[in-house]
Amino acid sequence: MRELSTEHARYCLARLGLVAEDIDVAPYEKRADLRARWLSEEYLFEAKSREPHSGWLALRKQAIAEIGASTSRPVEPWNSLASTIEEAYDQLMATPCSKNAFRILWVVAPNLDDSFVIACLEKRLLGTKCLTAVADPNALVMPRMLDCYHYSQNGFERCPHLDGAILSSIEGGRLYLNYYSPNHLRFRTSYLYKKFAEKSAVVDPEIEVEKGNALMLANDFCGPRDGGHQWEYLKQKYSLLTCEAIESQFNSLLVLPSRMLGGT
Repeated sequence: MRELSTEHARYCLARLGLVAEDIDVAPYEKRADLRARWLSEEYLFEAKSREPHSGWLALRKQAIAEIGASTSRPVEPWNSLASTIEEAYDQLMATPCSKNAFRILWVVAPNLDDSFVIACLEKRLLGTKCLTAVADPNALVMPRMLDCYHYSQNGFERCPHLDGAILSSIEGGRLYLNYYSPNHLRFRTSYLYKKFAEKSAVVDPEIEVEKGNALMLANDFCGPRDGGHQWEYLKQKYSLLTCEAIESQFNSLLVLPSRMLGGT
């Protein structure tokens, strides 16, 4: 039986005009799931699915027992997300392909906790941190809230030959470009990138910085990611004073008896 994540990726690729084929794998071999081509372009896809976070499962259990419940969770990646990325990377790297093939991770969160799971996955991939930023601390202006890419340790930097990732949920999906990939300029001109860009569904750190929508620790950042070095780098590069914001997601669940919905 084929995995849901693979079939989801295959279906979405078909909607984009790409025919994805299964990749043959012998026992105990590591291989990606799908291969697709567009003219001279070759793509490898490794598809993964993520179940709800343990905090959401605990919330649901409490809500069932007590009719309703609520919780607030910090939006921070947990350790197994890194394992998901690195396992996929190993499979993509072990798959025979042309020298110019693009390697793509595809993760789907097909559950009611999808927004939280995708937000945490994005942080693990890109090391994103939300910052308050101000140019003049003495000016009577509200600080801006800006995402800073690669602020924290991130999967893209650890997996430089992963050209991009697609994170999809119940509401849709987005393509994330890996700034650290040696192919990132060429990938920006690819068919897959352009199809997602047509729907404004691409997260490209360099482009977002150019638009003034975000900050980024580029590959000239040399210090450890201990807070102080990032602060000094952003001050020198963008003339901004920054502070890490606390990011959390509030959830509440209410369990209604079936008779209230017309049941018995």
